[in-house]
Amino acid sequence: MQSPTLTAEDVARLAMVSRQAVTNWRRRPNTAAGMLPFPPPLSADGVERFAADEVVAWLEKTGRGRNAEARADAPAFSLREGFSLDEVVTMLALRSMCDCDLTALSAADLAALAYEADPDDEFLGSEVVGIGVKADLLAYVDDLHESAFGLIDALDRAEESRLGRSGHRGLTDAAVTVLASITTACRLFLGGDVVALDPRVNAPTARVLAEGFAGVTVGAGHVDGRRLRRTLTLADVELVSSDSAVRVLSVVGETDHAALQVMDDLVLDLGPADVGVILGPSSLLCDGLRGRLDAMRADTLSGRGLVMAARLPRGLWTNAHRQQLGLWIVAGVEKGAKVVVADLTATDVDVNDLASDASAALTYDSATLPDASRAFRYGRAVDRAALSGRRPLVAPGIRAIQLADAAYGHHRDRVLAATLITSQPLPGFDVHVAPGEQQVVVSAASLGELLAAGRIDLLKGTRVDAAYSDPVGTVRAVSADPADADLLLDPLVAAEHYPRARRTEPGDVVFVERPRPHASVDHEGGSLVRYPSRALRLPPDSLLGPLALAAVINRLPSSAQEYRAWNVPLLRAGERGALEGTLAAADAYLADLHRRTAATNDLIDNLIQGAAAGTLALTPTTKAG
Repeated sequence: MQSPTLTAEDVARLAMVSRQAVTNWRRRPNTAAGMLPFPPPLSADGVERFAADEVVAWLEKTGRGRNAEARADAPAFSLREGFSLDEVVTMLALRSMCDCDLTALSAADLAALAYEADPDDEFLGSEVVGIGVKADLLAYVDDLHESAFGLIDALDRAEESRLGRSGHRGLTDAAVTVLASITTACRLFLGGDVVALDPRVNAPTARVLAEGFAGVTVGAGHVDGRRLRRTLTLADVELVSSDSAVRVLSVVGETDHAALQVMDDLVLDLGPADVGVILGPSSLLCDGLRGRLDAMRADTLSGRGLVMAARLPRGLWTNAHRQQLGLWIVAGVEKGAKVVVADLTATDVDVNDLASDASAALTYDSATLPDASRAFRYGRAVDRAALSGRRPLVAPGIRAIQLADAAYGHHRDRVLAATLITSQPLPGFDVHVAPGEQQVVVSAASLGELLAAGRIDLLKGTRVDAAYSDPVGTVRAVSADPADADLLLDPLVAAEHYPRARRTEPGDVVFVERPRPHASVDHEGGSLVRYPSRALRLPPDSLLGPLALAAVINRLPSSAQEYRAWNVPLLRAGERGALEGTLAAADAYLADLHRRTAATNDLIDNLIQGAAAGTLALTPTTKAG
């Protein structure tokens, strides 16, 4: 019998830390308990594996990790080679039906137990006989059963183990969430708790979708019904027979011809009280097709049951991250002349709103609700006849119709508000200068020199948790990074969590080195400085003012990312005040320009959208100036 092993990823999951933390442990043998090197790998061929017992002992000695129950949880992560997740689930289902360890049983005993639980060989008997006696497999299942908090927990651990990860279902969690929300909407449309689920998907996804249903029905259309029943037995999901079902099919990863064939089978299986949900490649479900594939899809849709088709965002298919998935909702009865379509490619989808669109599509009646398209968040009702031929089912970019009085009602007000700014005369900005006393050498120093000489003070930044942000707080946590907005903190929270953080004073220069040098002047003071920003404090007799210092930093190249090496000019005595006053006026002028630019951009946006919505019209006298 092989010894159980762990990969580095298994160790991270067992210890409840990141994968990088395990790498750091291997590099740094010095621990709180002394010099304790991480156990060496058993083999360097391919993926490194470590002896599970040695890893658990090391975690206990060093106190590292965040799982105090690592020894109890280790069996779920400690795998031997030579068996699959399906074999684990099969034997785990068998283990749930007896009170003894499987390692104590012979092949005949295992077969007898399986056929006692499954006398008609509907889901278990043949598989147990086919697996036979695998000592490593039986030992792993016994350990898993003993360490888990019940059968559902044991199944979860098996699916999250190395075996489950190697047989990944192909859909991201976000994709399963979308599918679950649509499935729930269909269940509620059909009648709620009395509806069954026919999941023609893999077992892990079926477990997620089954929540809320009266149970699961495994019809003839399920190509892997026996495996699904074994999983559902462990998950305590009841098998039922119902006159109403939501039949869910995933053809992700199938060839086009095979996918269209099983899609047609599902549509033909739909009864009057059924709804079908199909997930597959967008190229097959939403785009235009040609030749034989187009004919097959047209034949599937000839029953006029399609109620909704949607092109989903990218990133929902792990095997091809940039390829898009498509979604169909098909009723078991002939529907009206409209189909709801939606292109969600460039949309941040709210699954609840998408489910609402699905519900609206199922209840949509174009004869009695000719304007119901306005109720959709993402979809638009289009003529079913327009979807025939080789044209795409979902036209690229199609989106919901927006009401002009709701979406664009304020455009005229915003145009008027913008013109109050843009119509103001733009004053010039002039600076009067006179010849000065020319110096042979321009006086300058690096920040490192000024800091070492005590001619400038450095305030280090503080890591401020954004979770403590309070919109009505009075203590600012400032950042010099334009992409990192300032936070507001309650004074008591700031005092409790950051008692040693130094506060700014008026005139402190807050700066950041990366991604490029940037600085701003805190004119108010009393703020925390958010790491990685820092602050520079200039004494009253400094030869350079805060506005000048910030301006110098803001004009440094992006490659200048070591603040101690930044060179700043030093003024002659008496010149600081005049320069600071002029720079303050220049900053005010720039702020006014930015305000006018923002107003002009807002004006352009609202003119275009308002004209498109018909809520405003330009008069012939409209002109610049």
